[in-house]
Amino acid sequence: MKSIVLIIPYFGQLPASFPAWKASALNNPTVDFLFFTDIDGLQDEANIRTVHLSFENFREKIQSKFDFPISLEEPYKLCDYKPSYGYVLAEYIRDYDFWGHCDIDLIFGDIRKFVTDDVLNRNQKIFEHGHFTLYRNDEVTNTVFLRGPGYGDCDYKKAFTSDDSMYFDEFFGTMPIFRKENIPTYYNRNCFFEVEPRVKNFTSSYKNCSHALFQYREGRLYALKREGEAICEEELLYAHFLKRKIDFSAFRPGENYYILPNRLVPGDDPPREEWFVPHGETLYRLQQKIRHVKEYWKRFRKGKTRSFLRYRRERKAFRYDLRDAKSQLEEYRKRE
Repeated sequence: MKSIVLIIPYFGQLPASFPAWKASALNNPTVDFLFFTDIDGLQDEANIRTVHLSFENFREKIQSKFDFPISLEEPYKLCDYKPSYGYVLAEYIRDYDFWGHCDIDLIFGDIRKFVTDDVLNRNQKIFEHGHFTLYRNDEVTNTVFLRGPGYGDCDYKKAFTSDDSMYFDEFFGTMPIFRKENIPTYYNRNCFFEVEPRVKNFTSSYKNCSHALFQYREGRLYALKREGEAICEEELLYAHFLKRKIDFSAFRPGENYYILPNRLVPGDDPPREEWFVPHGETLYRLQQKIRHVKEYWKRFRKGKTRSFLRYRRERKAFRYDLRDAKSQLEEYRKRE
């Protein structure tokens, strides 16, 4: 069996969903997870390993591999550096056949059921998206990110010197580089479910599936969808809950559970009819709009003017967005 390690630099405070993520990782004992973190409460456990260091120290590790000043002021910018981990952190992963990176705002199913040795033997890269990607651990594959550019004129130097997120781990960087170089890559968008963040009810960005919910059962993850009178289920590699606020407070290790758009529900009973009924879509969209505008305003206040100005160019009515969204939300709540 090919060995796999997933590299996860994480600094600050763990999300409320972390216990559920951790349980899904522990239920994949043949895959290792390597954290670089400043969180004292995160310790070695089974297939989870930790390297404790500050964000500043981790930034120095990356900087030491490049002869130009990198831009890495805050942890969110680490997304652009994900493809470089095999090169930058080679000393930590030399005993593995494959290394990769993943987010922790997802829940894993049975990884090995989908990432088989046959898939690993035939490819140098597995999947294309920043939330879960694997690379063959050899010098050629680990330095592909140094080639380029990817999309347009975006190469690693531009991505690593920009204050903005350049999506170098995905469609602006490694995705087009691997394609142009014709490097064997495994594409399968059907085995995972990336939740569309702009829609309240679980709708996939890639699958023809809406108003779904998820069940975690005996270490496996399923997407459930109502079709007529029947409830159909599809086993998944993982579900990615991008920019989602879901109440995970009811999670208990070892228990089966459902994930609804707003909360986790423990239990093994059949899903309820009302869970599949769309509701609250308008309110959710307004709340998302407020959060989106606030995020760019917060960046502006921290001095990140370039991302703010770029957003303002794209949205000419920026100064009205927050006011209008708040007003609409207030009116909607009055009607309710």
